[in-house]
Amino acid sequence: MAPSLLGNAAAQTTRPPDPEVLEAQVRRMLKDPRSEALVQNFAGQWLGLRKVDGITADPSLFPGMDSELKRAMREEGESFFRAFLNEDRSELELLDADFTYVNDRLADYYGLPRPGSASVTRVSTGDGRRGGVLGQAGVLAQASLATRTSPVLRGKWVLGKLLCQEPPPPPPGVEALPTQVPPGSTLRQITELHRANPACASCHDTLDPIGFGLENYDAAGAWRETDNGSPVDATGNFKGVSFQGPRELATILKGDPAFATCMTRQALAYGLGRALTDEDEATVRYVDTRFSAGGHRLPELLVAVALSDSFRNRCPVPAAE
Repeated sequence: MAPSLLGNAAAQTTRPPDPEVLEAQVRRMLKDPRSEALVQNFAGQWLGLRKVDGITADPSLFPGMDSELKRAMREEGESFFRAFLNEDRSELELLDADFTYVNDRLADYYGLPRPGSASVTRVSTGDGRRGGVLGQAGVLAQASLATRTSPVLRGKWVLGKLLCQEPPPPPPGVEALPTQVPPGSTLRQITELHRANPACASCHDTLDPIGFGLENYDAAGAWRETDNGSPVDATGNFKGVSFQGPRELATILKGDPAFATCMTRQALAYGLGRALTDEDEATVRYVDTRFSAGGHRLPELLVAVALSDSFRNRCPVPAAE
């Protein structure tokens, strides 16, 4: 949440505002066109949408990944997040919503019916390949290498962005996987050989079983059935629960309480303009409780952040509008 938005809704005096007044101001401003700052800044930072225009997929391997397509991918993510700001729906559906936003170019890329528009338009998804943030090419491509997918980067993205469980960095001196899969091999095969090294297993045992569930998407986020000529194996495991493919992974993550709490932490950190510390844990619990009681709706999360003591006491006092 952009401090410029909620900061303007805070007290117009040097004292913290009355909670009822502040809540009314926040709800009013969330309906104002200036709430677009939440999409551009909060979603851009949290989901990495700011990085989509800079995706560097190898043009010799992914010639369709041009600036026009990347722009559509970014706008898909922004429009998808905006829907949760404007509609009465649980933010938990960010993971498994049955709709997305595409223009004709992105629809062709996804294999969806064209909406007949150069601008991204809301469409239904029902084949299990798209819908939800884990099916968006802009997210998938930013967590890939230029030449191939990366279960490590995708597992790290899921843990860090969706569960706030940032994995530790790899130990020094560990040999990296090749940037291209050798002929006749699959990425899963060479990764499992790599993981046999105990020094490598410390990271890979946590990240790979998540990232492999997204292997049906290539490095540029397009759906694929084969990897280097062999059928894609998209089986994975999360906290001891086996799953098959992105939709089952999304279902498991949606049911994990850490997902909702991570949304709370991401919103609070953005609102405060800093990383959270141990001293913020009481505030996290307060905001998380209100977020849950509000049906996990995005406006309720933003109001809860604005009403928290941490946010009210850190807001600079703006000039009166």
